[in-house]
Amino acid sequence: MDLQMPIMDGFEATEILRKEGVTIPIIALTANALSEERRRSLQAGATEFHTKPILRENVYSLCTRFIDVHDYTGRVGCRSPSPLKFNTITSTTWD
Repeated sequence: MDLQMPIMDGFEATEILRKEGVTIPIIALTANALSEERRRSLQAGATEFHTKPILRENVYSLCTRFIDVHDYTGRVGCRSPSPLKFNTITSTTWD
């Protein structure tokens, strides 16, 4: 989630997603390495906070913390602190 988006910033978008019951991991990204940005993003409901630019290797490492690439059901799963809830905002399938 980019924190510095036009119209609706990432803080507000994250809060809305969490209030709607979305439990998938949200990784906050920003060019601002201020501790206040980190605090605000985590308070809004972000799972992780990282500054840009982010190296490809770091993105891969970060994603493997939340994506279960060894799900033997044939579907890619998502690790979450609580059971996943899907609603009209998210999709239940990974095509």
